[in-house]
Amino acid sequence: RRVHPGESYFAQQRAQVNPRERKSNRSSNFDKLLVLLVDFQEDSDPRTTGNGKFELDFDPTYPVSIGAPPRDYRFFQYHLEALKYYYLAASLGNYELDYEIFPSENDSKFAYTLPQQMAYYNPGLEDFDLFVERVEEYFHDVFATADSYGEIDFSRYGHFVIIHAGSDWQHDIYGDTPSDLPSFFIQMGQGKEALVNNGQVSISNAANVPETISQDGRYGVINAVLAHEFGHSLGFIDLYNVNNFHPGVGYW
Repeated sequence: RRVHPGESYFAQQRAQVNPRERKSNRSSNFDKLLVLLVDFQEDSDPRTTGNGKFELDFDPTYPVSIGAPPRDYRFFQYHLEALKYYYLAASLGNYELDYEIFPSENDSKFAYTLPQQMAYYNPGLEDFDLFVERVEEYFHDVFATADSYGEIDFSRYGHFVIIHAGSDWQHDIYGDTPSDLPSFFIQMGQGKEALVNNGQVSISNAANVPETISQDGRYGVINAVLAHEFGHSLGFIDLYNVNNFHPGVGYW
């Protein structure tokens, strides 16, 4: 798995959170997860995988069955069920995740469409400060767009996962789609939180994962990415060195 330099930045943001504040987050909604499906303005940009939209139609040419489209509501529901039972087993039955996906299954829209194309939110690493600025804008656009429909009470949830259309930067084997958004757990700095529900609820972090990790002739599923990034929301740290990306507990 390739490691994006932005992961180090957001890991440092997590490290700045007071441990006492982390503990206080273990409230009555610590088992409640909100999953937001988001897509982008449609594009034909070669710097990103796909066209900014989820693959919702069956593809008879897709070479493997695992992770194949259609990647619809049921597809992601199965992945969230897998996440739920993974953590139930890993915690020896002590942590049972209660998740909801929005937009909901019977909603007329499949995803919340953001105001920009994907490449806008990941302009590349030539200007790292611009990259951070755009990723933080992405975070705010996701929650502002979802909140604009007035259908979610964000105060009910202790955790947030963003699933976006397309693939991610880490699985761009050939390095030919450098503006794919990276997968990571986003921790916003103080004063940069997203305000929702008429400013009554403040959201400071979320896991960000793609619709698929398949590209460049490699095929896979998002289970491990989803479990890893969500683990940060539970307070788990990376087991690799986030400064030089060397393995801390061995290769897997």
